[in-house]
Amino acid sequence: MTSKTIMIDSEVYEELKLLKKNISFSQIIRELLASRNSPPSSIAGSLKDESDRLDYDEIKSMRKEKNVSF
Repeated sequence: MTSKTIMIDSEVYEELKLLKKNISFSQIIRELLASRNSPPSSIAGSLKDESDRLDYDEIKSMRKEKNVSF
């Protein structure tokens, strides 16, 4: 297999390093690229912390401010 050298920002490198654990950078990038084509259901339940969630009224208010209809 051939390889290519790419340049990324230091902060992106640090984020990738945190994600990769004991797999290669190539594998983590491959997984991230694959996940962008995943259906929304693939991230269901990812907001485990209540502080990460917005309630219905907050979302409705935000959409109204941006003139986005339901």
